[in-house]
Amino acid sequence: MFFLRVTLLELTDSLLYQTGRRVCDLVRHAYDRTKTRQARSAAEYRQELITIKALVDDTSRPAEERLADIGTLLKDLSEKAPASHAASVRETLADDHHRIRNLLLPLRELAFAGREAEPSLRQLEFIGQLHDSGATELSRDCDVPVSASWRDIVEGDDRAERTTGRCGDRRCNPSQ
Repeated sequence: MFFLRVTLLELTDSLLYQTGRRVCDLVRHAYDRTKTRQARSAAEYRQELITIKALVDDTSRPAEERLADIGTLLKDLSEKAPASHAASVRETLADDHHRIRNLLLPLRELAFAGREAEPSLRQLEFIGQLHDSGATELSRDCDVPVSASWRDIVEGDDRAERTTGRCGDRRCNPSQ
């Protein structure tokens, strides 16, 4: 019996180690994608500035036309300040729901135990309930504990855009 218990503990350690490596791989992949996206965004931003500079310097056209062209270029400019690099990585992770699901669902097979109020255990249980109910997005009134750094993503308006579909008539809070 002792041999079986030790073997189980060793296998559990191996699984947790492999899970940790997969998490690191997911974060690294999100970091790389974010870096690429930010570099592309910086290049596009610079190109827009060059275009605006050319419009400002173009004295052959009336100022009103040039201002209208500049306004057209800037119409998609967000009033919101750019997100930090870490926030951008979190957004990229949230967009990669297939890989995250593939990581978390097999973990449900393990019988994790701990303090009842432990946020990570509550989150894992909640994700399992969402999966079992067929939900693909969080309801507005979900009460899953979330750290401050993830709160904007979890409580954001684009919940359905980050998932494969909508919940339809079904509420996404499995406690209902």
